[in-house]
Amino acid sequence: MYQDVGKGLNNNTQSYSPAITVQKAFHILELIGERQPLRAVDIVKELGLTRANVHRLLATLISLGYVEKVHENSYQLTYKMFRLGSMVTNSRSLVEIAHPYLLYLSEESGETVNLAVRYEGRLIYIDKAESKHPLASDQPVGQTDPLHSTALGKVLLSGMDDEELARFLKGIELKKFTENTITEEEKLMEEIREVRRRGYAMDLQENNDHINCVAAPVFNYENRVVAAVSITGPAVRFTKEQIDGIVIRLSQTTHQISEKMGCSVPGNVYYKMMQKQTRESKKVHYSSNLK
Repeated sequence: MYQDVGKGLNNNTQSYSPAITVQKAFHILELIGERQPLRAVDIVKELGLTRANVHRLLATLISLGYVEKVHENSYQLTYKMFRLGSMVTNSRSLVEIAHPYLLYLSEESGETVNLAVRYEGRLIYIDKAESKHPLASDQPVGQTDPLHSTALGKVLLSGMDDEELARFLKGIELKKFTENTITEEEKLMEEIREVRRRGYAMDLQENNDHINCVAAPVFNYENRVVAAVSITGPAVRFTKEQIDGIVIRLSQTTHQISEKMGCSVPGNVYYKMMQKQTRESKKVHYSSNLK
């Protein structure tokens, strides 16, 4: 079983018995957050608590400023809860969260693992775990690369819907770096759709004649693509067959990082939602043209 390398790194939790009242309060907060505004009677029914217990806990949460009463007998979370949640992403940066996973994935694959984000129409490397091989790919932290010709870039582009992607591609040059570089806009659009379908991107000597790469997305608490993680190596060693053998590990790793970033849905679910929205928008567009 693929272990969560983030577990236990900074966890000093001892073996204490859980406080039942605190558990109940958090169950109420989570339920309200999922279905707000929510009536007290629905909380009673959903959680199996007594009416007196629910009303007492709601009164406490209201007095603390985390819940507010709306309408006649419905409740919703306040911005104090939002502010509390935002402190997590502010205090734990993407690099801090991802770095242990990069190290583990590099150890597993034997290749260099990179973390990148979009920056001014390109991608920028913000962290990496280096391969121990003498012959290895080396992208220094702070270096930028094109989006269209790299696996990392394709993943970052996959977070855009088709309309946004089309606008973006019209504003950049699809420069040819090797014989394998995709330089046609429609062909690249289809490649990005394929990235969404399978959940990862490949760059087989598209940015560099000697380098192969595979990348997968990292999602944030809004379930948006905010970064990408890649495994990169010399094409003579890191072949298509090697990529096929490690891509599940890569996807598991980015899923774990995404969970730490607060993502609530797996990447493939988010991509399916995007595809559905794209299909629906096309239906509207086609029907309007028929009128």
